[in-house]
Amino acid sequence: MIRLLGGEDRGLLTRPGMARGCELCFPGRKSVIFVTGLCGDTCYYCPVSRHRLYHDVMYVNEKRVRSLEEIVEEVTRSGSTGASITGGDPLAKPERTLEVIRMLKSVFGESFHIHLYTSGRYATSVLLKSLDNAGLDEIRFHPTLPGLEKRVELALENTSMRVGIEVPGIPGSEKWLLGLARYLDNVGGHFMNVNELEVSEANINQLASRGFKTGPGGVVVRGSRETILRFMELALREGIRVPIHYCPASFKDSIQTRFRMMLTGRSSHRIYERVEKDGTISWVEIIPPRKGRCRKAFSELVGEGIIFPSGEGGFLTHPEAIGHVREKAPGCGEFFLVKAHPTEPRLLIERTLLRP
Repeated sequence: MIRLLGGEDRGLLTRPGMARGCELCFPGRKSVIFVTGLCGDTCYYCPVSRHRLYHDVMYVNEKRVRSLEEIVEEVTRSGSTGASITGGDPLAKPERTLEVIRMLKSVFGESFHIHLYTSGRYATSVLLKSLDNAGLDEIRFHPTLPGLEKRVELALENTSMRVGIEVPGIPGSEKWLLGLARYLDNVGGHFMNVNELEVSEANINQLASRGFKTGPGGVVVRGSRETILRFMELALREGIRVPIHYCPASFKDSIQTRFRMMLTGRSSHRIYERVEKDGTISWVEIIPPRKGRCRKAFSELVGEGIIFPSGEGGFLTHPEAIGHVREKAPGCGEFFLVKAHPTEPRLLIERTLLRP
């Protein structure tokens, strides 16, 4: 059976059988755990920033973490029901990766879904079995060298995990993609994901030096989407049975990330913060006048639980409480609407003066 994707890719031919990890990514239910930037490959198209790649650092949903406890805190704060483990190459630090998987399953339960990305360079039958025993549900190989796709067979033979391939749609790579799909089909792989090739500060010079151009908006490589569509049509005509999924870059930004931010905001927003439709949060910052004439009014508002001391001589309140505050403390200071990402600490987006 063939199904159609909606939105900007309406009419795109694909198949049922999407990886479970992708199903949870759609509504933003996955926390992204960057376990290490160490990697044995030097892919010219890698979008990972230079302050992460080849550095042994850990992040969860863009927040730097330094312990397992911090990982649990951030996953809890995000309201996730699963996690994707990425890098670098997570298998470059196998013991840490195993420890993270065991901890997530122990804290959040066996139903907490975990998938992992790797080139397969460090994958051995012993390590794959250990990942399976630790609770890894799904593994996605990105074969960066000829022969690394054989790690798929190794995983299928030695584990109970869902096993697939996930690669970028490099313009003109239809033949390579079709070869991977045929291989997966022959060995009984479970899925194949092809991502639109993204542009970042880390890879833009390498891409430009190879003659690639950016598409509209400057965030994707021109021709990547068309290459993926041609490949999928070829796979369909050939009767390849393995499910193939195309992930547009716009989906990650406009849907996946926004939903994850909304869940994080809803589960961790403060009493004076409002969760916006785009997943950001907002609040009002009040800067009192230098003279103390408004001190009594502010003291009463604090007592009512309407405003909250900011620790810097000012106050914070919910956007919907502005009218009440101004009524109780007329002419008392300046009001700023603050918008931020629901990270910890908050990542400021903008700060706008509110006129009376």
